[in-house]
Amino acid sequence: MKFTVKQLFSVTDGRLSTEIGDVYEILNTATGEQLMTHHLPVAMKYLDEVKPDWYVKAREQLVDIKQKVGDDFQNLMTYIDKIYFANYHEVTEMTAEQKKGFGAYMIENSLLR
Repeated sequence: MKFTVKQLFSVTDGRLSTEIGDVYEILNTATGEQLMTHHLPVAMKYLDEVKPDWYVKAREQLVDIKQKVGDDFQNLMTYIDKIYFANYHEVTEMTAEQKKGFGAYMIENSLLR
């Protein structure tokens, strides 16, 4: 499934840059699960640990953008809307190897513990 740089910003940076439904869709696609609200931050941390290819590419692009315009949220959103509005990344489900420890990670790092 394809997502824009702005949609992926929420997952790779942690600041909500789009609708929360986009975050669910990205993380559900990446994990192959139907996550609930309390799962989202833990799933985001897990992706940062296992670093799927799409995640690394989106994160690198965001780092490049931040080097150009700084880390101010409003400036970033304006720049992304203007320059990267049609730039997409294909988000794929984690490989079996990447997903291997996902369930245990979700339990061990649960926000409900």
